[in-house]
Amino acid sequence: MTTNQTGPTLQQLVLDNKGDLSYGSLAERAGGTLKPKGLQKLTTSQFTSFPSPETLQGISRALGLPLRDVVLAAGRSVGMRLHDSNPDDLTLVGAGQLPLSSREALRSMSREMLNWRDGKYDAAEPSGTLDNVTTMPARDWGAMAADSRAGETDEGDVIGYAEHPEDT
Repeated sequence: MTTNQTGPTLQQLVLDNKGDLSYGSLAERAGGTLKPKGLQKLTTSQFTSFPSPETLQGISRALGLPLRDVVLAAGRSVGMRLHDSNPDDLTLVGAGQLPLSSREALRSMSREMLNWRDGKYDAAEPSGTLDNVTTMPARDWGAMAADSRAGETDEGDVIGYAEHPEDT
């Protein structure tokens, strides 16, 4: 069996989670999708082809583990370098449908934000030339809020807002 430092192989996952259950009991818990002998062979010898979806679903049911964990472990068993998701990871729904340049911009922004968080940059001293940045004056948000209640901002823009019946 191959040990992969990014998580358990399928063999390790089954052996670590089956407890005192026999392969026959696991096969029963799988709902008839696995045979005891096949399950034992899967966990005691090296395999090079990816198990069928039915086999992976059966193992998931038998062990009471998320299917995702079983699929990742099976991938590691056939030599794929797979990493478990970190609960701190953020998945942006639909981001995979964005153009490649947009996806790269999101990845780059994420890397830079992590670098700032990890102290790799001094927040007071930006690196590089900022020739495309225009400094904007800081706004007085308190004054702007007071002005908005009067109907205008300090720039003279009218702010529209709807009265809520429950407020009257």
